[in-house]
Amino acid sequence: MSEIREFDFSGPPAAAPGAVFLRGTTPSIHDALEALNDAAEDEACKGVFVRVGGFGGAWGRLTDIGDGLDAIREAGKAVHCHFDATDNAGYALM
Repeated sequence: MSEIREFDFSGPPAAAPGAVFLRGTTPSIHDALEALNDAAEDEACKGVFVRVGGFGGAWGRLTDIGDGLDAIREAGKAVHCHFDATDNAGYALM
């Protein structure tokens, strides 16, 4: 069965590595990159839906997440982004 995975980068960052993906809480960078890499490699995953918020100038974090999304695109999978409000870094990610 094919699936679309959802990632939520619209809330405040998680406090510590290992935090669970919860709506309204942005995952730690480690968890986010691990999940994005899993989505890129999993044949059952056909794409991702990403909710984007402001990154508050966290350009390094943004670059790492962008690299993870690029890996998904390179695997031939769709990346769809949604935002209600974002900042310049969020626009750059999308």
